Amino acid sequence: MNEKILGILAAVIVTSSAYGADFPTRPVTLMVGFPAGGANDVMARAVADVLSEDWGQPVVVENIPGATGGVALNRLSRASADGHTIAMATAAIMAVRPALTLDFEAEYGFDPTDDIAPVALLSEQSFMLVATKSLPVNTFEELLDYARENPGQLNYSTTGEGGTPHLIGMIVDAETGIEAQAIPYGGEMEALTAVIGEEVQLGYSLYSRNIQAQIESETVKPLVATAAQRLGDLPDVPILAEYPDLDNFAATTWFGIFAPAATSPDILAALNDAINEALDDPRVISRFESAGFTPTPMALAAFQDFVPAERARWQESISGLDIDFD
Repeated sequence: MNEKILGILAAVIVTSSAYGADFPTRPVTLMVGFPAGGANDVMARAVADVLSEDWGQPVVVENIPGATGGVALNRLSRASADGHTIAMATAAIMAVRPALTLDFEAEYGFDPTDDIAPVALLSEQSFMLVATKSLPVNTFEELLDYARENPGQLNYSTTGEGGTPHLIGMIVDAETGIEAQAIPYGGEMEALTAVIGEEVQLGYSLYSRNIQAQIESETVKPLVATAAQRLGDLPDVPILAEYPDLDNFAATTWFGIFAPAATSPDILAALNDAINEALDDPRVISRFESAGFTPTPMALAAFQDFVPAERARWQESISGLDIDFD
């Protein structure tokens, strides 16, 4: 075997070792931009535990709350691009906020397109507009009629100003000509509890097992879903896109894993493969379900297309709306 062939083989071996074959070579840090104990944290730790077993290396979850996950992503954008530092983030910071914020990089300290690379989708959920038992409406059409007959008398719970439920409510109001006041709460469960307890009349709640249980027990009434298609387990509940004023409008929230933008394609692929395999593990599925979510794995290339498409979709949805959260 001549020296040229030996040199090529040596380069292949080194490249393979450096980019995937022996990855990871040390503990991996998984940053979560939310406090410990919440749904984001539960999902991250479920995946981290299985990855630790599969890789034979610890995957350490580090909670870095702040700015809807922006603090963690700011730190991620400055981390070594070797796959050993990754972060969990949501649609709010990777798609919704960039569409809302005039100078995102100045406010958050990183560019979501140039500084952050999509790795893997963990879960995607749509929302359901639910009403209290006492509100005298049973369908979305009845709600629109009621709102027009009682202007300024409706309110709905949100997970905070500028969050996805708030934006959905603003878009629905703007496109249908109704008026409902957004009432912010500290999180998803608090916002749903407010509807159940009739502190508010309506709420755009994540369509998770938590809201499914409330619908089944008839503590709230489902009016309309924000999914792109009718939900299989509630086929009689319409979607927003079926209404002329909201033609083609759909809204979901999602949770994903991201890496520094300079991370090599081979490492990104290795991470995606490992995470998708973990999402099929019964233990991960069980822990996701305990937090009210369902794993929705996605191939790397598809997720890399999905994130910017989501950002563009939100930009289109809010264009022309008078929104100022600063």
